[in-house]
This record gives sequence, structure tokens and C-alpha cells, in this order.
Amino acid sequence: MYVFNYDPQTLLYTGGTPADFDQLDPGRILLPAFATLKPPPKFEAGLSHPVYVPKTDSWVIVDVVQPEPEPEPAPPEPVDEIAALRASVVSHLEQASVLMQALQGKVAT
Repeated sequence: MYVFNYDPQTLLYTGGTPADFDQLDPGRILLPAFATLKPPPKFEAGLSHPVYVPKTDSWVIVDVVQPEPEPEPAPPEPVDEIAALRASVVSHLEQASVLMQALQGKVAT
């Protein structure tokens, strides 16, 4: 005999496990927490899923919402590495020149 488990927060069916019998009371099944003796109805994996309803000790089938596929990322723009390196070096040299001129002006006074 099996018991049918469900998630304690979402109440979604998580699978069945073999039932344990009470050794002090032969024939009595020990029902673990978050489990029921009622089997879930048939469902299509990936398209629907059973959800347990504790008030009625029954299951309902809900459709699984399929996420929208994410669009393919755009390929990166081609970068001219030589031109980018040249621009970086020129920028650094220009800033160094400005700094040297500022330092020379302070030293001369």
C-alpha cells in the first residue's frame, strides 16, 4: 500500500511512498505528515499537476504555466581592439600632458 505525499506549502503532489503499518495495532496504516491515502488523479507530466485539497481530502488538477521563452540575446557588436587600445593610450597621454603642464606651472611660480 502507498501513501501520496504533497508539499506542505504549495500542496503540490510530490510522489508516493510505501506505507508503514502500526506494529501495535495490526492492519492500521501510519500516515506521515503531508500525506494522504487518496491517490491523485491521472495527469500529464509537464502540462498539469495535482494539488491536494485538505478540507475535502481530495485532489484537483491545475495546468502548469509554461514560461515564455526568452529571446535570443543579440550578438555583441564587433570591436576593433587595436582602435580601442589606441584611443585609450592617446587619452592617457593627453591626461598625462595636462598633468605635467599643471605641475610645471606650480613649480615655476
